Amino acid sequence: MAEIEIKAPFSLSVNVIEIDDYLPSFKLKMIHKKEGKNYNFNNEIKFWIECHKWDVFLEQIKEGKYIELIDMDNIIRFNFQLINGTFIVRINSSINSIEINNVISIYEYKVEEELFKQIINKFKEFPKWW
Repeated sequence: MAEIEIKAPFSLSVNVIEIDDYLPSFKLKMIHKKEGKNYNFNNEIKFWIECHKWDVFLEQIKEGKYIELIDMDNIIRFNFQLINGTFIVRINSSINSIEINNVISIYEYKVEEELFKQIINKFKEFPKWW
C-alpha cells in the first residue's frame, strides 16, 4: 500500500523507500500514470525530500496560498494552486543524466474543488516519523 495514492483524474503512487537520519530526509518512489484515448504516460521517479521541506509544504497547505514541494535535486516539483477560480495540480519532473541527456515532463490537471481538497488531504495524511 502506498503512503500516498491517488486514482483519479490521474494515477499517483508515492512510497518511502529509504530514510537518512544524518540529513533528516527520505527517498520516495513516485509512479505517475495518465491514460487517454490516444496516449499513455507512465513515469517512475525516485527522489529525496528533506524532512523540514515537507514540514514547510504542510504549512503552505494550512495557509492555502501557493503550495509547492520540490525535492533535493530539483528532479520533481508538485504544485497546487487556485488560478482565476480554477484548481490546478501540477507535477513537473526534470531528469538530466549522461544516458538520456535531459527529459522534462509537465503534467497539469484542472480539477474541481472537492477533488483538489481530496488530493491535498492525501499529502497531509502522509505518515511523519520525525
